[in-house]
Amino acid sequence: MTGQQVGYIRVSSAQQNTDRQLADIKLDKTFEDKVSAKDTSRPQLQACLNHLREGDTLHVHSIDRLARNLFDLQQIVTDLAGQGVCIHFHKENMAFSGAANPMQELMLQMLGAFAQFERALIKERQKEGIEQCWSDLGSDDDTDNLHIFGFQWRDTTPDALAFERLMQEAVQVIDGWIAGQF
Repeated sequence: MTGQQVGYIRVSSAQQNTDRQLADIKLDKTFEDKVSAKDTSRPQLQACLNHLREGDTLHVHSIDRLARNLFDLQQIVTDLAGQGVCIHFHKENMAFSGAANPMQELMLQMLGAFAQFERALIKERQKEGIEQCWSDLGSDDDTDNLHIFGFQWRDTTPDALAFERLMQEAVQVIDGWIAGQF
């Protein structure tokens, strides 16, 4: 019995495009998330996992699209393979169907560890960028060159900083509106 060809597509934010993932694969059903892969509590991932049955094949563009946590990745692959579902990672050209292959297991663990490491680096860079931005806002030197959201800012009085925070919130609301979140 041949099962369904199911696709799972993920990007980290609503502004990102999913068109390049699995574009050339004929799929019976596709699940798409536009959220971080920091954990498995993603609505479409959970719907996908609940949908899959024995004999189905789950197509994923790359390992880091499914999980950026090694434990979560191994848990998902082990559970699905145990249910008779084949998992195919296209970028890595790897498929897991429950048959033991030590080399493939090693590659999955290594690539999963790199995905987890990459997420940690991204978080670290974001934190450094935010700290630098706040540092720039609070400094008295070089405020003539302070640029935030495309505006040149020269006034660092409390009222001016409050206005800047209001502008940041407005940009977030507009981004959410454009992405269809509101």
